[in-house]
Parts: sequence; C-alpha cells; structure tokens
Amino acid sequence: MRVLTIAPTLGVGGLERVAVDLANALATRGEEVTFAAADGPLAAELDAGVQRVTLHPRIGGREPRVVADTVVRVARAIRSVAPHVVHAHNVKMTGIAGAGLLPAELGRRSPSLVGTFHGVAPGEDRAAALLLRRAAGVACVSEALARRLEARRGHRDRLSVIPNGVAPAVPLDGPARAALDAELGLDEGRPVVAAVGRLMAVKAPERFLDAARLVAAEVPETVFLVIGDGPLRAALERRAAGIDVRFLGQRPDARRLIGRADVLVVSSESEGLSVVTLEALAAGVPVVSTPATGMAELLEAGAGIVAERPDARLLAEAIVSLLGDASARAAHGAAGRALVERRHGLTQMADAYQGLFERVR
Repeated sequence: MRVLTIAPTLGVGGLERVAVDLANALATRGEEVTFAAADGPLAAELDAGVQRVTLHPRIGGREPRVVADTVVRVARAIRSVAPHVVHAHNVKMTGIAGAGLLPAELGRRSPSLVGTFHGVAPGEDRAAALLLRRAAGVACVSEALARRLEARRGHRDRLSVIPNGVAPAVPLDGPARAALDAELGLDEGRPVVAAVGRLMAVKAPERFLDAARLVAAEVPETVFLVIGDGPLRAALERRAAGIDVRFLGQRPDARRLIGRADVLVVSSESEGLSVVTLEALAAGVPVVSTPATGMAELLEAGAGIVAERPDARLLAEAIVSLLGDASARAAHGAAGRALVERRHGLTQMADAYQGLFERVR
C-alpha cells in the first residue's frame, strides 16, 4: 500500500513526533511511505525508506499565498506518488489535502483521504468538523475529541478513536543522568518539575509559572524546567523572576529531560492526547494536569492527578503533595508505564492506522 503522509512540519512537537513514528513503523512493515512536510529537525529521524516532499516553511501560518503554494505542492505529490491513502495530520492539513485531491485526472482512481484530529482550540470545533468532512475516515486521538466532533455534526460512522502511541522510554542510567545534571547545573537531591510544549496561549505556560511560584514557597529547593520555545518566551522569563526556572528552549533530547523530572506538569487550556504526557508515563514520571480535553481520560488509571479546574493553586497543591510523597510518585509511575504498555505503544497505534487505511482504500 502506498501512503502519502502530510504534516505541517518536521519540527519538534507532539503531532510531528506521532507522524514520524507512524511513518517509520509503516515503512518497516513494508508499506511505501512518502512524507510531505516543511523541513525540521525530525527529518533526520525518518527511516531511510521514507521518501520526502518539502512543503512551504511557513505553512504553520495562515497567509493565503502560502496555503495556495502548499495545495499545489500536495497536488503534485499526489499525482507523482499515486497513493492509495493520503493521511493528513491535523485539521488544516486535511483541508489542504482535500483541495489537492479535487482536480481528479481521468482514468485514475482518486486516493482515499484520512485525517487525524489532534484537537483544536476551544470554539473551533464547528470549523474543524466542516474541514474534516472531505475525509473518508477521521482518526480522533481520544474519545473526548470524537465526542466533540460528533456534537458538531461529525459523522460518527467515519470517526475512529486511535490513541497516540510512543516508543518505550530509554532508562536514564547513572552516567547519562550525571551528564545531564552537569549540563543543566542540577544538584542531586533537589526536586525537578518540568513543563514541555510550545510557549503559546493555548498551553497556558503562565499558569505553570504561577503554580511554580506557589510550589517554591512550600518546597524552595525545587528546580523548574521549561522545555520548548515560542512567542511568549520573553514575557514568561520576566514573569519567572525570583524563582529557579530554567528556560531550555527546544531540545532534541526532550524525552531524556522528561525522564529526569520528578513531576511533569500540563497547564494547557486544550489538548488532544498529549504526546509529552505519554512520554512521561512511559518513563514512569507522574503527571499533574489541568482538566484539558483528554487528560482525565488518559490519567484516570492512576498515572497522575487532574485538577478540578484550570487553576494554578490547584496545580501547585498537587505538585507539592507528590514532591512530598515518594511512594505516591512510584505508584503513579508504575500505573503510567502499565498504561502505555497496554494502550499507547507504537505497535498498537500502527496496527490501528493500518487497519483504518485498509478499510477506506
């Protein structure tokens, strides 16, 4: 089966990580995979058997010229590859792929379009449902997202729930941990609390910093890591004055940093099915989260704590409780590892997508 995967970029991010891991898994299984995306660091992680199509570097924006250029490049890729399935990651790329499919050529069977719904900001569900109607199948990364689409006239018979999957965590052994501590100036024995993600409004990183300030008042030796970059960074650095927060920017070794943390915090307004959270659970790191879409579903088996409201004080109380209870951290960590092994491995994700592609092709 020939599959054309379309993603916004090959930058460092949860959606991009899922897209790359899935493309590699399908290629390993003998499928012919072509990957269309703007260039980025994760290009180096694509399997040698995965072909590349480069999209416009500013496709993340909404400039009409950039969108039109991307539609043209995708249409050319579809004609060149002649895929059985076009798999688009996120709503915008599904819309672009649908536009690229419109000029069907006589005598050639049009490929089937599958879109993966990773989530949208609150208030954008109706527009998302409209753009996804062109797809023969829609994979929602959580049951909560599927319910949201269905409520906006998304056709349930076209919806599948395929949770994101992650690779097993590589244990952070003694030398690797010591090297990381030396690089970051971390002292053994000081608790480490991390947040990972793009520094933009929907991730509410200011809420994490407000919670960090409250935690520091209770556990002053705590070190806070902010892994990721974005337009809010300068303002956040000013907001963090007086507490020990390390802004690390984008890091190709984010998985190692997550594994070094005692607690991972998700402060978001909205999530799909957080890959960062899955990577923490795979590493046995407990998670404290706001009640963003999908997080209660993900942590209900005891892998972390979901605050009743998106409130910095509630996040701080949960963080402090975990930092003061090593046995609770260990229990949450064990539950997280078991959950990933049972439901969120790469094998389960690849099996589900392969089955979906076979059904719609």
